Amino acid sequence: MNIDLKSIPKKRRRIVQYLLDNPDQVVINGSEALSKKLSVDRSTLINACKDLGHSGFKDYRKIVSERIFNLGYKSSSIIKEYKKSTPLQESIISSLAADLSAVEITSKNIDLKLIGKTVDLIFDSNIVYISALGYNGVIGEYLKNLLRTIKAGIININQYHGEVIDTINNISKKDIVISFAFDRVMSDCQKIFNAAKDKGAKTISITDSTHSSINEGADIKLLVNNPSRYFFSPHVATLSICNAIMHYAVEKNKPESLDKLRSYTKMADNSNVYV
Repeated sequence: MNIDLKSIPKKRRRIVQYLLDNPDQVVINGSEALSKKLSVDRSTLINACKDLGHSGFKDYRKIVSERIFNLGYKSSSIIKEYKKSTPLQESIISSLAADLSAVEITSKNIDLKLIGKTVDLIFDSNIVYISALGYNGVIGEYLKNLLRTIKAGIININQYHGEVIDTINNISKKDIVISFAFDRVMSDCQKIFNAAKDKGAKTISITDSTHSSINEGADIKLLVNNPSRYFFSPHVATLSICNAIMHYAVEKNKPESLDKLRSYTKMADNSNVYV
């Protein structure tokens, strides 16, 4: 397709170029998810499709899908299932593809040195406070369960009021706060982060936007890709970041970390429990 980009309004040239360069992303994403990925409103995306000679995103997506499948476009196996799917199955495929894309984009953009610095701060601290309120509680609990096997003093704050007040009151400059915030930042989460900075404690933010208020003044900022606007959409990539932190910590602190993991596993096996 020969398109004169100079004839397209400057605001939409980037969008048009992306649509041309990434046909698989057009197929596996809906208009709302793709708009957010491109940081534009939905109307801009639709107008970009019109710049390409189509009535809108739905029409362009249909044409691209047919072209991909007819020409045998080399992409992931999951996109090949799209051709023979029902509308309900399409929602499943889109969700799986979005998660795969989120992990891929996050891994490409992450600064590996920041993972190393994160681990250094964790082991240099007295207490690690993990601030993961609301629907982010599951991530905080996951990171806590990873880190507690190789380091003492890991606290996950997932309850409002009491735990938040306790943390703000007890945090010291020898501690560290790791805070998760996606889309909007919860006020109590921001209070904990502000208290940590005021008291000289180290802070690490894990967010899906460089503009998140939780990034302001953070010692380390880790950014994950968020493929859509649903609450849990950034969690898959975030869990991967947690795994990366754990793997780096184990590798960096061998043989002590491996000894602790072996001891932990032995005690669990002897007790016949899964922890």
